[in-house]
Amino acid sequence: MKSGRFWRTHTSDWEQGRRVPEGEVQRYAGLAERAVLPILTAALQAGCSWLVSFNTRHFQPGHPDLIVLAPVDFMLRVRDLLARMV
Repeated sequence: MKSGRFWRTHTSDWEQGRRVPEGEVQRYAGLAERAVLPILTAALQAGCSWLVSFNTRHFQPGHPDLIVLAPVDFMLRVRDLLARMV
């Protein structure tokens, strides 16, 4: 399993105009709900392996290059990865 890169956003980032261009967002249409499609697009463009969200169902059907996890599942994955390092 590759270690991956992480990307984090807040609503204020989007309000300040740090948006993914609409043309790029449309490229991934149908992979997530319309409201979260810019987040999915930005994560894919940043090369993230994992995206952590309390609303994982919004990111369905998803993209094969991105694993969408709930926070608890993310923590369990990290714990498992750390345990393998010992």
